[in-house]
Amino acid sequence: MEKANRNFFPLAAALAVLSLPGFGQSAHGLELLSTPSELTADDGNTDRLGSGRNVFQGAPPPAALTVNKSWRGRPALPRDTNSTALLTVQAVGGGVVIQNSSQPVLVYDDSSDFSGSSYSSATEFGDQISPVFGTNALVTQFQFEYFGNLTPALGKTARIRFYANDGPDGAPGTLLLAGSPFPLAANFNSVTISDIQFTAPANGTLTWTVEFAGLAANESASLNIYENPSLGTSNNDFWQKDSSGAWKLEQLSGGSPKANFGARLFANQGVIATSPTSYPVSAVVTLTAVPNPGSAFAAWSGDASGTNNPLTLTLTNDQSVTATFVSSPTEPPTIALQPQDQTVTLGGLATFAVTVATNSPTPWSFQWRLNGTILSGATSPTLTIFNAQTNAAGAYQVVVSNPFGGVLSARATLTVNTPVTIVTQPASQTAVLGGTAILSVTATGSAPLTYQWQLNGVNLAGENAASLALNDVGPIDVGAYKVIVGNVVGTVTSAAATLTVVPGLTLAQALGATNLFWRVGGDASWFVETNVTHNGQAAAQSGAIRDSQNSWIEATVSGPGTLTYWWKVSSELGFDRINFSINGTNQASLSGEMDWQSASFTVPAGAQTLRWNYAKDGSGSGGQDRAWLSEVTYAATGAAPQPVYLVAEPRFGYRLFEMTLNGAAGATYTIQSSPDLIHWSALTNFTTTALSTSIFDPGASNATQRFYRAVSF
Repeated sequence: MEKANRNFFPLAAALAVLSLPGFGQSAHGLELLSTPSELTADDGNTDRLGSGRNVFQGAPPPAALTVNKSWRGRPALPRDTNSTALLTVQAVGGGVVIQNSSQPVLVYDDSSDFSGSSYSSATEFGDQISPVFGTNALVTQFQFEYFGNLTPALGKTARIRFYANDGPDGAPGTLLLAGSPFPLAANFNSVTISDIQFTAPANGTLTWTVEFAGLAANESASLNIYENPSLGTSNNDFWQKDSSGAWKLEQLSGGSPKANFGARLFANQGVIATSPTSYPVSAVVTLTAVPNPGSAFAAWSGDASGTNNPLTLTLTNDQSVTATFVSSPTEPPTIALQPQDQTVTLGGLATFAVTVATNSPTPWSFQWRLNGTILSGATSPTLTIFNAQTNAAGAYQVVVSNPFGGVLSARATLTVNTPVTIVTQPASQTAVLGGTAILSVTATGSAPLTYQWQLNGVNLAGENAASLALNDVGPIDVGAYKVIVGNVVGTVTSAAATLTVVPGLTLAQALGATNLFWRVGGDASWFVETNVTHNGQAAAQSGAIRDSQNSWIEATVSGPGTLTYWWKVSSELGFDRINFSINGTNQASLSGEMDWQSASFTVPAGAQTLRWNYAKDGSGSGGQDRAWLSEVTYAATGAAPQPVYLVAEPRFGYRLFEMTLNGAAGATYTIQSSPDLIHWSALTNFTTTALSTSIFDPGASNATQRFYRAVSF
């Protein structure tokens, strides 16, 4: 869009004038002779924005838009010794005296970096801005730009409003000023609204809006978009009413360009206040120059001089006094030293501090926050936290403010380290010889936690986890186990847990099924468990596996027959489970937290493989992540089995021990050996094809004694 004739003109230097000439024919007071100047654009095209407020379109207004208002009067005649000089002023809008106001000063300017874009809407919309006038200043003049893609006609209007941002979530709320609709013009327009009067919100932030109305479907009016303002600040988004009339915070194309609409805002800079208000002849008058925030009194001129403030003046003849105000620093504070990170132990003391640059305008105020939440009463440059608890940990920041704005400090993190506390001590255990024992500890405290397991006071190399797994336990593993748990605060030693190792049982013995030949496999083997049992003696437990792995145990029997057993599982419900199958056909399964249950199945005729398989899916765990099996009983049905005999004779020439099995053809047998008639292990498992079968044991020559038996299925 081509930007023709764009001009924003700064106003004249700020002056506040108090004129005190002599009395006229009225001998009883001071007489207001001047009135507010009429402000008219070069083309004489003047419209009204509310009562007594002028709107200028087209060319910018003249540079000399000075509004001077003077008090004029003469002292009472000497012969009238009882006459008085009366001066009446009215203080409004943060101490501003309208009858005697100074020229306005520029407090917000976004007119120098045009983005080349504009924005239009069928509903009211506008920009949230923060001028540099501080708090409770009197806004007196406003300028903005628009582009009209339209044909001017009656009813095509624009209307300006000003709001405080005290609505829900900081939306426009309280209406500060609503202007009357004024006619729209075509092409680029610069509009000046003069002699308006409203008090700026206490927080120094407001939203100005425009509402275009009466346009045809093919017409539009839009606000020009600028980059960041050169004076004051503006949000990069903007407020817009939706079809229901609710305010919504919007952005332009994801935030680019920035939604900063071209505008300039002016506010009164200062006034002269007088005290008292009634004077006798030759009275001494006290004049006080009262600057608004962002300005400072400079000097007196005219019939008085110097910088004394207040100023005393004897009213003896026509006198005129001028107070000159100048801009003072209007920037928010500058932080010279940011708060620093702190680390304390639970119950300790932490101190955060912020240092403000000495040249920052005063007065300063402080408000500390924790994780973005305001801390009640934390309004000093130093924040001290006594008896720090874990809920005090987090990110601390402080907002440092003065009348011209605020600045948020960098984050300073408070870390509260808690010492180690052992929640669950290791428990004493009894393990089967050759079996597995697992000791564990549960501890809390600031991470990371470290672990060191000990046996009888001696560190176990490499055992630095919360649990200790001991495999194939024997007499060397018997003793008192402790674990030292530590963190950045210190270390704590657990109570002792005693490991006792008892003579081992075979899986067949633990299952109560020594008449069956048992095999294990998968990613980890089943083993004997004496701590988790159904009969109080022993059971078989699945091996420790990870995701997508399995652990199985099986035996082969000759059917028909009846199988009964007890089983349980502790796993992730619906995903990790134990399945029972006969010759690969699944018969039953358990998943989740299932305590001991009994099961019974009829086994069909012929050789049948009975398998219990615990398997995990691809992810996740639950419970103890294992399964148990106990008290397996298999009873064959039908004709009584044929007796089986073992006939043995050593063959020393071959250094082998040969046995002859006499049994039923087609039957399945397991040959077991034992060194002591107590502990039995399988030598071979086969199905006979004849009544007599020869069996060899190549390891017999290395044994001092060995016993054998045949078990039929």
